Amino acid sequence: MDSGVNNAHKLLAPALPNDRMKSAISVPDTTDHSDHGTGMAGLMLYGDLTDITYRHGGPIIIEQDLASVKIVENGHTTDPDFYGAVIEDAIYQAQAMGASIQCMAVTDGTSYDGKSTSSSASLDESIYHNGKCDRLVLVSAGNIEPPEVDATNYLESCKANAVQSPAQAWNALTVGAYTEKTIVTDESYKALAAPGNLSPMSRSSWSWRNGCNKPEIVMEGGNIAYHPVFQTTTHPDLSLITTCQDLAESLEQFHATSAATALATRLAAKIKTATPALSMLSVRGMMVHSAKWTPEMIRIGNIKDIIPLCGYGVPDEETALFSNEKYATFIFENELIPYWEKDGSNTYNQLHFYDLPWPTEVLEQMGEENVKIRITLSYYVKPSPGYAGRSNKYRYPSATLHFDLKSASESMEEFLCRRNKSEGEKKTDNDTNRWTIKQQRREQGTVQSDWIECTAAELASCGQIIVYPGQGWWKERKLANVDNVIKYSLIVSIETTKTEIYDAVETAISNRIGVQIMQEV
Repeated sequence: MDSGVNNAHKLLAPALPNDRMKSAISVPDTTDHSDHGTGMAGLMLYGDLTDITYRHGGPIIIEQDLASVKIVENGHTTDPDFYGAVIEDAIYQAQAMGASIQCMAVTDGTSYDGKSTSSSASLDESIYHNGKCDRLVLVSAGNIEPPEVDATNYLESCKANAVQSPAQAWNALTVGAYTEKTIVTDESYKALAAPGNLSPMSRSSWSWRNGCNKPEIVMEGGNIAYHPVFQTTTHPDLSLITTCQDLAESLEQFHATSAATALATRLAAKIKTATPALSMLSVRGMMVHSAKWTPEMIRIGNIKDIIPLCGYGVPDEETALFSNEKYATFIFENELIPYWEKDGSNTYNQLHFYDLPWPTEVLEQMGEENVKIRITLSYYVKPSPGYAGRSNKYRYPSATLHFDLKSASESMEEFLCRRNKSEGEKKTDNDTNRWTIKQQRREQGTVQSDWIECTAAELASCGQIIVYPGQGWWKERKLANVDNVIKYSLIVSIETTKTEIYDAVETAISNRIGVQIMQEV
């Protein structure tokens, strides 16, 4: 969803026929005249052509097709009040053409401290899609123009420039930019960002006082160069290469969060292609679940600084697509009824209890070996229909979900009592320090991910997870008038350092798997 595409380009024509070229604005011409959508299309189809240029031999396998919906045009301005309607129409047209994974690297140039706008609410509503939750939209966080970058400490520029609307949408997967591009052949230019660090062009939610964790992930978006005369500027050596709208040029440099969002969309398509049965909630979840911070990101400081700037980090393609001998992943897709009416008012209803098919004996035998368990929860919300809900994160979502994991030191009864008082009186305190992100931070979003590093012996006793509901405006309404069902994807992985564990997990799964639905009171 961009400025259209010049699908006469030889690299794009096979994947984008004329009948998959549409417009959601009052411009019937679907061709790219803004020199943006064509570059996005090339990155989504091939990735950074820099990599292909220097690759020696071997075919390039393309497993996805493209569709294009024009939502912006140079010289054509859409009234901000109607931008939400354009988004809704574009998403509808894209899915009608078979594109359930959609990319939007167009922001309206404004920041609202994370509060919802008409365009971000429309985006949330379209992704929720009447409870079907069958769409994935990846949105760019927005760019910092090179002259605005502080060359002495560019991270301060990233902190000061907030994510732009509609990228604050709860259901969208917002993409920021990082970079590995640091080598400039002309020695009069110096790259600002070190390899593996946040791109100087990437906006953040660092200044937000309210709202979700945005961006959720970062992808390659190029670097900024500093020159004694030209100051801060883009440079071909520090940019990506992609298809050009001008056929006489054929290829062009491309950068910033637009490039990063295109690459993220390509990865989402790869995940869906590798495992077609996955829901869009699971595809979105795997993007975050596979993400890691680079060493340079970790050097930024504590979690409260890293998350607003870099999200959960850079998705690892191999991890997102495949398990291996030392890395096993469970994916559960389910739906939960969050509320029910009791004594004349609405209260919490179901929680889901997962007794995982856990390789307990193997983990116990591994003893003191270091292991990691990571949990990711992905779901969509229906945005509040009223304007008042836009400024309150507790009134905007229809319902929220959370997860918890049994600790090694508590009994099953104590764990259940911690989230469900009807189970008994033996209650333990939640050990929040064992988590990396920690509960309060991770729950600021509809895709929540966190992990614990411990010994295998400790993990052997942690094979139970609860998914339970939280606040939402459905709870304040007559339940007969709302959906009152949340679809979700729960992703759980075990990663070992030495012992091969995949076969043990596979055997445990074949022997037993199940979820219990409990009533929470």
